Amino acid sequence: MMYLAHEFQRPLEKNFTIVQWDRRGAGKTFARNVPNPQSMSVRQVIQDAYDLIDTLTNRYNHDKVFLVGHSFGSYLSSIMVHEKPEMFHAYVSVGQVVDSHEAIKIQKKFLIREAQNRGMDSLALELENGDEMYYENWLFKFGAELKNSTSFLPLILSGLQAPEYALPEVSAVAKGSSFSSQHMKYNVLDSSILKSVKYYKIPVYFFAGKKDYTTPFELVERYFNQIQAPRKELIYFENSAHFPFFEEPDRFCVELENVLLSSSY
Repeated sequence: MMYLAHEFQRPLEKNFTIVQWDRRGAGKTFARNVPNPQSMSVRQVIQDAYDLIDTLTNRYNHDKVFLVGHSFGSYLSSIMVHEKPEMFHAYVSVGQVVDSHEAIKIQKKFLIREAQNRGMDSLALELENGDEMYYENWLFKFGAELKNSTSFLPLILSGLQAPEYALPEVSAVAKGSSFSSQHMKYNVLDSSILKSVKYYKIPVYFFAGKKDYTTPFELVERYFNQIQAPRKELIYFENSAHFPFFEEPDRFCVELENVLLSSSY
């Protein structure tokens, strides 16, 4: 998400040292060094993250960090704070990945309902009998990725303005995402986050776009209600879908600052 950071990050720099990490196979990292496909595993990426955090805590003389994970980053983050809670003050989840099979069921119902409401009966029938590979396109068109856009064009246009990214690096974002999806090996959990991570030893905050059906907000609600943590909060973004930091940047910063104020560190 480094290529979108200029949309929201500057106010946070008053109180935080922000580190945007383009993981192995993503963003600037992918643009500079396409990894060996055999190295693409959840365990390896998580170990990369631990190594990065060790570097940061040593460099800045801190014992812990605040961890913010978005979308697939939330999948990694939930595992990390579950495995090594001593490394973190708190975890902020944005668009939490919970359970892919349950998410697809909810997406299908949402897309069929939207198609029917819009008089697109042939599409509703196609979605009923079709392949979920086509869901993402319709999630965009129905405002479930970006509430106020029917495509990913605003994300591309924003990325082109990113001061940290040169043009070839922007063009590599989608390539890195495709590469990661193709080669990532899920070799840590035997089941989903919903079934595997039910207790957190640190404060957790879930930021959920109320229009998000990419990581469906109602599934995030279900997960939130089942977990245990010393402190947990579910913060809704009423005018956002899957990208609240992009769609409601001011509110996003305020809520992150509230996390800082409510956390003892």
